Amino acid sequence: MRAIPVPTAVFAASEVWAGGDGTSRPLVERIDRAEAELADLLARRPQAASVDPFETPTPFEEMLRAF
Repeated sequence: MRAIPVPTAVFAASEVWAGGDGTSRPLVERIDRAEAELADLLARRPQAASVDPFETPTPFEEMLRAF
């Protein structure tokens, strides 16, 4: 699947939301930490080359072979 997980997971049980506003400090800190880790991973990730599907299109006959 080529997933790249970040080190910090964010899970909020119903008890976290029971306070009413959903802004429990530990939850907010985990969200902030996970956000920073994801941003760092994305910033260091090599940029993918864009592929133009019209540059080398699949011939229509080849597409029909699947049927």
